[in-house]
Amino acid sequence: MIVAVTGSTGFVGQHLTKYLEQTGIQTIRVGRASGPSVDRAVGDFASTTDFADALAGADAVIHLANRAHVMNETVADPEAEYDRINHLATAKLARDAVRAGLRRFVFVSSIKVNGETATEAQPFRADDEPAPTDAYGRSKLAAERALAKIAQETGLEVVVIRPPLIYGPGVKANFAALIESVLSGSSLPRLFGAAENPRAMIDVGLFSEALVRTVRHPKASGRTFLVADPVILPLNQLIRELFRASGRDEPLFPVPTVLLRMAGLLTGQGERIRRLLDPLSIEQSEFFRFMQWHPDKGHDLERTVAWFRNHISGTGIRSARQKVV
Repeated sequence: MIVAVTGSTGFVGQHLTKYLEQTGIQTIRVGRASGPSVDRAVGDFASTTDFADALAGADAVIHLANRAHVMNETVADPEAEYDRINHLATAKLARDAVRAGLRRFVFVSSIKVNGETATEAQPFRADDEPAPTDAYGRSKLAAERALAKIAQETGLEVVVIRPPLIYGPGVKANFAALIESVLSGSSLPRLFGAAENPRAMIDVGLFSEALVRTVRHPKASGRTFLVADPVILPLNQLIRELFRASGRDEPLFPVPTVLLRMAGLLTGQGERIRRLLDPLSIEQSEFFRFMQWHPDKGHDLERTVAWFRNHISGTGIRSARQKVV
């Protein structure tokens, strides 16, 4: 099998391509610009791009490249920009995959297609009615629907997988900010002792294996999957695990979450605090049953924290948390 990977230079792409090579799967790394980590460059990911040559010779493609959630927008029309890259370019990539003779198209969507919050009592499921609340989630849903139409018209085997936050060595954005606060000795993470809301996420190594399984499984075509670490931790337990991974066992203080939300609004961090405190639970057991897979790993926080300690410190980690790939 030969698998093309778009977004191969990004956080997930780098881990995935390494995993593919380790499992003996030949990989074509597709990116925007030429470089040591890109086998075939396509320029801008757009509805006018010709992807066929970059996909030539592959049996399947795992589509990672996208415009991720941006906290501080710089474009005039974010909705249109998300749609241009995440929806229209994805549809063009799929049609060019058909032209190039590919059999399977694995699309990395987002749990944001389901919505923003889900409790343990009512976790998100793959067959839920989609309810995205932002431009990013809406663009991913539009892409899913376009792919379903292309699959119906052409026979392309489309598989959709919706992950929550993906973490691991090299992670950026909000999870990097949380690790920074733990490593820097900030008192902020110690205030979340009362935060018992579940926060589904997935280790990038586990996610890479999940993607390879969706490529290989003969009956995965036409399916939508949700996947997360086998055990979903509440936020306060996650923070305790991060402290332990950093070599400290700090006590957490049970500050009422309503006060944390108010403090976030007063300090201009309301969105970041909301994302931490909102519950996010996912019913991922269906995916593991379907794949007949019982993963024995997850929550590899020690590896993630060690990477940050060894590679990034001070202003470097603040820069890393702001970069989105």
